Amino acid sequence: MADPERYTLDTSAVVAYFENEPGAGQVERILRRARTGGAEVNASFMTFMEMLYRVWNRRGEEEGKAAYLRLKALPLKRVEPSERLLVTAARIKACHLLSVADAWIAATARTTRSTLVHKDPEFKALGAQLAVLALPLNARQRVRIVDSRSYGAAERMLRHTAPSSTRRLRGPGASSPAGSPGTVPP
Repeated sequence: MADPERYTLDTSAVVAYFENEPGAGQVERILRRARTGGAEVNASFMTFMEMLYRVWNRRGEEEGKAAYLRLKALPLKRVEPSERLLVTAARIKACHLLSVADAWIAATARTTRSTLVHKDPEFKALGAQLAVLALPLNARQRVRIVDSRSYGAAERMLRHTAPSSTRRLRGPGASSPAGSPGTVPP
């Protein structure tokens, strides 16, 4: 029997599913396949946190907790932080204009060797480095992209003109031999 396909759901894909936004049907098909063993579906610990705080912030604590429980009931594997995930997320964040949350979620997809399912335009920054399934945007998201284009251009300009640091890291593990508790794995 062939290995099941692997997916990682970004928070935007979960919201699309819960809110019946464009792309909800694609997420539903993936989840249906997970229930029958035809797919492995992952979600970063960050997706759980984002879901809880976003709904809590917009609709109150009770609805936030209810959304969190709905997410926990889905047929997916919650990927918790590890050294390997941390280093991968840091590498992604250092090299791409992504939010910290998106760096963790992209790192989850990379470390689980899965396709990232999303509707977040920020993931375009990763180019061909990650398998992605981009869900269709809704009208609100398309407007936000147009509004943020000038901000993104300013960020890129600042990033490329900022002086680079040549200082070495200091602190525990800065000069530890490979494999000791203070080292960062490759």
